[in-house]
Amino acid sequence: MELFGTILADDFGPDSDVDFLATFSPEAERTLFYVVRMEGKLERLVGRRIDLITRRAVERSENRIRHHSILETAQSYSVSG
Repeated sequence: MELFGTILADDFGPDSDVDFLATFSPEAERTLFYVVRMEGKLERLVGRRIDLITRRAVERSENRIRHHSILETAQSYSVSG
């Protein structure tokens, strides 16, 4: 899981959403239902609106500017419990 967008910028504020980039292994479940369910869980976890996009969707995007922007700025994070 990686973060990108305004959460990494100086203009991130109380009304900003959080953008997540998810990378799934080839054998992982990637149905739309699964992604929407994951999005809901992340929203509850972080307490604000989120946008979740898969790396595969970004890589297949015809919008090369957006593709480059997301992949070049995304930052990994890890959580230990």
